[in-house]
Amino acid sequence: MQVLKGQHLGALFTFAEVGKHGTLTAAAKSLCLTTGAVSQQLLQLEQQLGFSLLERHSRGIRLTDKGKSLHQSISFHLAEIDAEIANLQQSSHKRQEIRLKLTPSFAFKWLVPKLESFHQSFPDIQVQIFAEGALVNSDTRDFDLAIDYRPHPFRHPHAELLLDEYLLPVMSRAIWNATAGCKTMREMRNAGRK
Repeated sequence: MQVLKGQHLGALFTFAEVGKHGTLTAAAKSLCLTTGAVSQQLLQLEQQLGFSLLERHSRGIRLTDKGKSLHQSISFHLAEIDAEIANLQQSSHKRQEIRLKLTPSFAFKWLVPKLESFHQSFPDIQVQIFAEGALVNSDTRDFDLAIDYRPHPFRHPHAELLLDEYLLPVMSRAIWNATAGCKTMREMRNAGRK
């Protein structure tokens, strides 16, 4: 024989909130309902079940013995349902995450412009970027990958060279013209100040 019917479910949840908060007013506030609406749901639930869940007093309410027993069961099973839903949501929407540490300049000049195409190719992989000082602290292992400036060859068993860096001096045409005849750095500094 099936005692639980579809119309009971909403009222049972309301009853669980009343038992949790201890007052109709607090339960109504948590459910975004009026106190009268909560009271009506509970009265209808008691009629459908055939027994009282609450003792109503001028100073408030108190759960009956049957009300306490039902509240304990409902609370346990609602928590189980909530945990199962959370578990199912995590497994169906589980995203992979990569924690990447690198220097700020490399992050913003090289990595960030490439992230959009990476996310289009791999939408389920979330990249968390931790850009810190001039060099990455390799002693802490709070990352999955690190990109750093180091002398070549880098002597770490799992390190790979990503790219070589080349430095090239540049100057404006005006400074070039002003320092054209200079033979020493001192002459170039003095010429640049004129």
